Amino acid sequence: MIDLHTFLTSVQKKRHLTNKRLLLFHGTVYPGSFFSYLIHYLRQQQLWPLVEMLDLNDIGLDKLFAKIETSFLGMSGLYWVKNVDQLKSKDRTFLLKYLSEYAGNNTIALWIGKNSISGLKDKFALVQIPDWCDQRLFTLWSQFFCTESRLCKKFVEVIFKKQRRLSLDEACLLLHYLDILGSVAIEFVDQQLDDLLSTQRSFFALSEHFFCKNATSFYQERLRIGQKYPDLFWLSFWTEQIWRAYYSVLFMKRKQFALAKKAAYRLPFSFLQNRWQTYSLTELRNVYQYLYSLDFKLKNGAAKGELDLFYTRFFLKRFSKIGL
Repeated sequence: MIDLHTFLTSVQKKRHLTNKRLLLFHGTVYPGSFFSYLIHYLRQQQLWPLVEMLDLNDIGLDKLFAKIETSFLGMSGLYWVKNVDQLKSKDRTFLLKYLSEYAGNNTIALWIGKNSISGLKDKFALVQIPDWCDQRLFTLWSQFFCTESRLCKKFVEVIFKKQRRLSLDEACLLLHYLDILGSVAIEFVDQQLDDLLSTQRSFFALSEHFFCKNATSFYQERLRIGQKYPDLFWLSFWTEQIWRAYYSVLFMKRKQFALAKKAAYRLPFSFLQNRWQTYSLTELRNVYQYLYSLDFKLKNGAAKGELDLFYTRFFLKRFSKIGL
């Protein structure tokens, strides 16, 4: 098994870490921003003459197999196979069996859930994706964004004086500021880091508890951050969340997975994985219509308790009835 620090070190030094043609990235949380940056970097560095992403929401297994069996002008390429974990169980098993017997020239990389690697350890080069990015890993990852070692070092020091750990996607967010702002990013992050990370984490946690209908955890999180923003902000926030949830469910029911994933942007990760199945289009439509009417009320002097009433009705599943 290969840890992420070792893998990134090999990428940075432009050398292949393993002779195996199959790279399996696995962990408990899929860091989408991290992989986007990594694939972009691999294209720039040309460790492989061709780096291409193949989304299984857009192409079938037959087209995938035809693609990876073909060499690029006689040279090997890297194919990142995306959304393997969204395949049906029998299709995923068939794909992994096929890849375990793959003898082509290309390197195939994919992400799969941590619970799905049984029996694959001897077939793939396994790269472990950690739940959290510590200072050592962040320091290495920062060098992919910044070539000035002193600037990188100072940036890392400022962040880890305030935070013991970050998610990989949070690390990408902060390094994006470094890439755009340069040395100004140090002062910006020093002043804004707590707000940047706490807000992002809180919104995600609040939405997660909301769609899981976990009222106790929701109200605990809301007490922590709810007073920082006016009711009209929260009305706008929940209206967007419900709108995205509605179309995610609609597209999932139609098996239009690529469209469902686009609609689910900013929704909690668990929603598209399994939570969407607990919602009907009727319920989400009723919630959206209620929020629309609430918007009119708040803009015309309604009492503050209206938003609390909305939360109560939602957790009591009152919107699941037709006509509400």
